[in-house]
Amino acid sequence: MYDHKIPLLLFLNMSKLNRHPEYLLEALLHESLHVVFFDVVLVRGIMPAGYRQGTGLAVRIPWGARGRFMDALRVTQTLHVYSYIALMYADMLRVGRRDHDETMSLLHATMTRAHFFIAAGAHLRSDMTSDGAAMFDMLRRPYEFIARDFLRHEFSPQSFPMEFYVGDRLVESFAS
Repeated sequence: MYDHKIPLLLFLNMSKLNRHPEYLLEALLHESLHVVFFDVVLVRGIMPAGYRQGTGLAVRIPWGARGRFMDALRVTQTLHVYSYIALMYADMLRVGRRDHDETMSLLHATMTRAHFFIAAGAHLRSDMTSDGAAMFDMLRRPYEFIARDFLRHEFSPQSFPMEFYVGDRLVESFAS
């Protein structure tokens, strides 16, 4: 976990890291990417001036804890993490990591979630500045590269329900 109120300090759940060294690598990369993202937010106008998190359009996350919602900023932040984690798994496969099937399974799970956030972000773009939209587009490129050139036709993303809310009011619903 990274808390932007405590800069440069990462929190890791060590009990989840005892499986393989790759889990530690993923956890460190994941949390470090949050640090990088918040640094970018400080210097680039990703969201409009006066933006307040939790006041605009948000997508319901269909996995994990119930009632989790993410707005354009969180969706972009999460896609930032998933894009680089997917590149890490693709590189592990490219160099011949010892457990191909497990790594492929982790890559597919990461790519499926990235697919969800790309679809959600397409509907949240209007809440971003042009720099935010450009960053979002840049973060789609690793996903597109891996899906097209690395996995070739081995990847078919799972469809998730897409529900967009303003506050607690559902404003749009469809399948991704």
